[in-house]
Amino acid sequence: LRAVIGSYKSDETNAKHPFLIAQDVQAVLPEAVSANDHDGETVLGLAYTDVIPLLVAAIKDLKAEVDSLKQQLGK
Repeated sequence: LRAVIGSYKSDETNAKHPFLIAQDVQAVLPEAVSANDHDGETVLGLAYTDVIPLLVAAIKDLKAEVDSLKQQLGK
């Protein structure tokens, strides 16, 4: 998943926000992405709360891997 900082197309103030690319999320968790038609253009929305459990699981997996590597190195 790509995390980027940018502005939303619909935001006239051009304020910068951190966000995930919806197409990337759609490839691994399609139920977290919604599609809406806006002026003839498909706009994707992302339910970030649906992504959080996967992020927590990934952090736990990485921690287990780091702990294992530390143990192998004797630290």
